[in-house]
Amino acid sequence: VIFFTMEDGYSDAGWGSYVTSCLTKRNNFLKLNQVKIIGPKNKIIPANIVKEKDHFIQVEDIFEIVKNKLLNDWN
Repeated sequence: VIFFTMEDGYSDAGWGSYVTSCLTKRNNFLKLNQVKIIGPKNKIIPANIVKEKDHFIQVEDIFEIVKNKLLNDWN
């Protein structure tokens, strides 16, 4: 089992972290190494549109993160 969550806010303080916590506590449904929380960097959001796009996760980033996680876990 590999479980991904996507956050539009900071990944360490979002809904995905809460859901992950609940699932890991409930009968050991998930182990932390099976979880990948995808979200923006824990930094101040830039006021520049170009830099803002670098700050937030883009579709291409999600594909790359998921691909890498799946490949690394199956090799």
